[in-house]
Amino acid sequence: MSLQRNQNDGNLKDILRRLYRLERQSPLAHSAIGREGLEVYDGGWIRILNGGLQVIGTATISGTLDVTGTTNLKGQTSVTGPMEISGTTNITGNTNILGELNVTGPTTLDGVLDIGGDTTITGTLSVDGPTTISGKLDVTGAMSTKGTLSVEGVTTLKNDLNVTTGGKIKAGNLEIEPANGGQINFTGGSLSAGQFGALLNNTTAVELQAPTVKLNTSNVNINSLPTKPASELTPVGIDSAGRLHRIA
Repeated sequence: MSLQRNQNDGNLKDILRRLYRLERQSPLAHSAIGREGLEVYDGGWIRILNGGLQVIGTATISGTLDVTGTTNLKGQTSVTGPMEISGTTNITGNTNILGELNVTGPTTLDGVLDIGGDTTITGTLSVDGPTTISGKLDVTGAMSTKGTLSVEGVTTLKNDLNVTTGGKIKAGNLEIEPANGGQINFTGGSLSAGQFGALLNNTTAVELQAPTVKLNTSNVNINSLPTKPASELTPVGIDSAGRLHRIA
């Protein structure tokens, strides 16, 4: 004989028991979502407290991703669109940039910089330390050097060498300077371009061999060629004693 339920008994106790069990259960613990997925709509959001989010597959974010804490990326990171970084960025590993790199702000490099390709600098290049160039240096524009220029190898100039006022060309004891319309200084004297020709200033006697002509004065003026015709010039010669005389 089966047990018959008393129809006069109420079911309130059963409802309270089921409600008590429901309130203390974790219905989403160890839960799984199948192929239909999980959708949050109408401005809803998901909060994870004192836990973590682990994605084994692909995570796609079509909106804005805001991260206020530390972000650790251990695998390969690919960024196809623009990326803006307003804070400090520290890169401890190798960095390969295959595309164009534009830097508008100051750039400080404390280590070694190796450039294997062409480098174009449209602005000012300031170098405070030593600079070593082992290859060919081509300069198509004007170059200004305010310090000392030291050249140990052969120097070839295919154009004029202009030395302005105050500058000199020195070769041992010989100096060439632009003073007095151009002047050559040597030990004991100088040679300059005077009003009527070349002016030789020397403190010692000058001897010219074959034939011998002795100039015992300190200043010798070598005038320019005369403007008279050849018929009006007086021919002169040197006798056996080395003296100048008029040829009749």
